[in-house]
Amino acid sequence: METTKLHMTKPSETGRGVTEEELKDKGKRILELKLRAAGNPDSIFILPFGTEGFKMAHMARTGDKLMSLVKRKFGISIDVQQAKEIFREFEDFAVNLWKFVYKLSPNLHNIEPKDWRRINDSIEVKKTIAYRRASIAVEPRSEESAMIAMAVRIIQQKNVELRQTSTFDELEKFVREYVKLLSDFDRLLENASEKLSVEYRPYLKDEK
Repeated sequence: METTKLHMTKPSETGRGVTEEELKDKGKRILELKLRAAGNPDSIFILPFGTEGFKMAHMARTGDKLMSLVKRKFGISIDVQQAKEIFREFEDFAVNLWKFVYKLSPNLHNIEPKDWRRINDSIEVKKTIAYRRASIAVEPRSEESAMIAMAVRIIQQKNVELRQTSTFDELEKFVREYVKLLSDFDRLLENASEKLSVEYRPYLKDEK
């Protein structure tokens, strides 16, 4: 069975702690991968806010892997109708994500999701972001996953801004919609994984 998502192993699960040298080596490898991704004009760098932000960013990466898997399995172990159904569900979710983006950033109404490259960071900016430990790089392998990743990037930016400038009522409304989108995203990935017969452990499993 294929695995679409890797989980970090806790020291308690390995029977030993992680040494400082191992942590440094891992950090170096991650930075090298992010700097390489920064050189890709179509890569999208996300700076997640909080635990839920990290989950949403990693969901974007997992969604990209799943959509790529659909194309690889197309005509082999997945039929045309099922492939179209999975992609349609991702497209519908992308539409809902961008509706939320437009609510948060009315100035982006003139940007269609398919024009995401117009608002992507430059390679130089992405190289700077790569040095931020919290940053997560997505290298989209389909337009659908790129539109989702860009929406996640914008939502995380607004997440930080709203917590600094909004009223409590505005923040409450944002959080309510944000949590629903997270739940919908998790369910989308779980359903797609089931149709593709791959293993998927829900990101929000502990909260259901």
